[in-house]
Amino acid sequence: MKQLQPSVMMVAIFPTTMKDRGIAHCVPKFSLGSRLVTCGEYLRFIEAGGYQQPEFWLSLGWMTVNEQRWEAPLYWEKRDGSMVAFHPFRISPGR
Repeated sequence: MKQLQPSVMMVAIFPTTMKDRGIAHCVPKFSLGSRLVTCGEYLRFIEAGGYQQPEFWLSLGWMTVNEQRWEAPLYWEKRDGSMVAFHPFRISPGR
């Protein structure tokens, strides 16, 4: 299994009605993409062991991954040895 390296620093601010309060979750560095992640990019995350490495999940998410035994997003599954993503109107390969 390929070891992924965390590269995100996340500081989440949750505004309230009266004043801003925040909860910070800090992890090593961060960068934001200028577009959404593609199915192919997410597939590489899955294949590299992203669902088996706790450093890519907040604690509640990691607990859910383990309790629910997630290995991929809800509408993704393996067919004939390949990951397939289901969309509302079509089935497409993850790549």
